[in-house]
Amino acid sequence: MPSSLIETLRKETKAETISYEHTYYLDNSQLAIVVSKDDNHYCVSLITDIAGPLLLHWGISKRSLQEWVLPPAGMRPGGTVVSQGRAAETTFVDEGDLRKVQLN
Repeated sequence: MPSSLIETLRKETKAETISYEHTYYLDNSQLAIVVSKDDNHYCVSLITDIAGPLLLHWGISKRSLQEWVLPPAGMRPGGTVVSQGRAAETTFVDEGDLRKVQLN
């Protein structure tokens, strides 16, 4: 098994497409994120060892950092629900002792 969560995401992503990666250390847990870009398509992958269930509350910004709008339906993973008409809520999927979510 890879020694870190970020390594797990790297193995699942083509190295040449990775544009950002970071691991956040939260108490005794980690949350790792990898953003990859292939042509004009971005993918955001998150993985954590935080005990679940977990929910990602998210939205997108098209014009400014202060803007928060509902992502288009085609961008939302299956099972995502709309929150207050302005944000999406996507449940992390359990994979053994880890939880993952991927936004395309």
